[in-house]
Amino acid sequence: MFEVVADQLYPGDVEVEIFATGDGAVISDVIVTSRMSWSEPEVILLDTILKDHFAFFNDPEEIVHGLPMDALKKEKPGQLTDSNPCEWGYAMEAWVIMAETGSLEPEETLVKLRETFDTLETLQSDTNQYAHGLFYPYYRLRSKEDGGKIYPQRTEYKELPCGDDALLYASLMMVQGWLKHKSFTGEAETCGRIIGRMDFSHCMRETDCNAAGNGIFDAPPGEELHGDRFWSVPLTYNADTLAQNSFNWNVWADEGGIVAMVVALSGALNDDQYSSVVHQQQRYSPCTRWEGVTVGHSAFFNSIFTLPTRSMLGFGTLFTSPYYHEFAVRTVLPSFRAHQKLKKKLGVDYMGPSDAMSMMPKAHPGKFFGSYAYWPPNNMYDCRQGRTTKENQCTWCKGIQYEGLDDPFDMIVPHGNMASFLVAAMMERSQFSEWLDDTKLLMTDWSEVYTPGYGLEVVAPAKRTPHGGRFEGAYDGRGVWEALSHGYTVLSMYEGLATMRRRFELAKKQGLEIPGGYEPPNYKPLSDFVSALPDVRPKINHLLATAWEQKSTEKQCDPSDYGPPGQF
Repeated sequence: MFEVVADQLYPGDVEVEIFATGDGAVISDVIVTSRMSWSEPEVILLDTILKDHFAFFNDPEEIVHGLPMDALKKEKPGQLTDSNPCEWGYAMEAWVIMAETGSLEPEETLVKLRETFDTLETLQSDTNQYAHGLFYPYYRLRSKEDGGKIYPQRTEYKELPCGDDALLYASLMMVQGWLKHKSFTGEAETCGRIIGRMDFSHCMRETDCNAAGNGIFDAPPGEELHGDRFWSVPLTYNADTLAQNSFNWNVWADEGGIVAMVVALSGALNDDQYSSVVHQQQRYSPCTRWEGVTVGHSAFFNSIFTLPTRSMLGFGTLFTSPYYHEFAVRTVLPSFRAHQKLKKKLGVDYMGPSDAMSMMPKAHPGKFFGSYAYWPPNNMYDCRQGRTTKENQCTWCKGIQYEGLDDPFDMIVPHGNMASFLVAAMMERSQFSEWLDDTKLLMTDWSEVYTPGYGLEVVAPAKRTPHGGRFEGAYDGRGVWEALSHGYTVLSMYEGLATMRRRFELAKKQGLEIPGGYEPPNYKPLSDFVSALPDVRPKINHLLATAWEQKSTEKQCDPSDYGPPGQF
């Protein structure tokens, strides 16, 4: 028996070609089966873990004036005092999910959202706290002196983030859609006002790879260049001078793809400009193959922190938009399969290939974990040379924790494990079992990085802690929970259960009998709420159609290899 990945999950007839090789090979019978749900104990475990993580976003020590702190260390709440706009959106979405799962009454979620909206509108009305239609990247929520709560005040950092604000914009759209769906008209209008004040007109520029910028130095005088020229979205721009960061949101498969879509949805990019942006982003994201695993769109670093983002923001996973359906099956799913294969090659017990954005290495205070490690499959495109120059970089394969430092690899970020359940509806049994077993081990690790009723800490050991052993954590020590990590866990797990339910419903609608099948929880995919907004889904599909037209043809990759269960 051979196991293949679930594919083409739309309802209807399917053609399957079967080939036999070898002298005298005969095929007698072919039985094709499809799983409609995981077993009741498995689904209940995932649902329990999901709801355990809700407590963080309901903790009054974590939420200050409706905004979440970057991270919380309970015995020292003044240790990590700042907050970022992307986290605000994930917290609001988490409260919506709590209402959808029955953990909060819709009116209780409404109370939380009102407080957040009040704070956001107050910040937007203050030119010292909000500039050129965007929020600043960091706001202080607690005093550094005594840890007491304060009204949000931006830090001195003045680079306005096109990316973080775009992700907040998308979260607000999802929340507004839910409010409309629930007929909370007044609050939906308030949310719409906040969205309407956001302005991405400075988050666009023409890039010339023949000149300095985008991480490339000026060419020597007289050298003939044939670098790419294209429209792009800069990472940031300065609130005082409007000078744009020299780097762009270049990669389609990371947040760059969703950031560019939001900038276009806001009206800052026209069709021709967006087509140019996404054409270049696709050059950075061709298919890539590693150890028999092929991903349709490759990133260069941390696919776990970037690939689920589209689904978490309600832009779609399965069945919503054909492009994102294929993206989930051909890119997100095999990326998680590759990480399980990497786990085996590394000989570790847990695989959390992601970033802890609020955490610093013990030996290197001031240097944060974010974006300093690479996990295959990945791809690096050089826009001056017009070709891929590196692929399948692997930091942990070298035995180090992050690039540029010699700290040994011994820590993982557990939300990288939990985000895998985003694609639970399409996982093959062997891969699902691996991620589920890893989760059980994490929950019972002697280090106690999992707190029942509160969830996983921001970092965990790469290998199982021996009985009586200790895990020291990162620079800020143990007992630290992070907003982004909890956001990725909550939103990914919920969307995975919701798409499992949607697949189950579509199968029943087609008249399929499912004897003895356990029905997944009755959760709605987040894309349902975005689709409740007038004209938004057609605009998203139009932008996705443009992206499909601009797909990179630099490389042709063979399909992933499959074989007996457990071999991936």
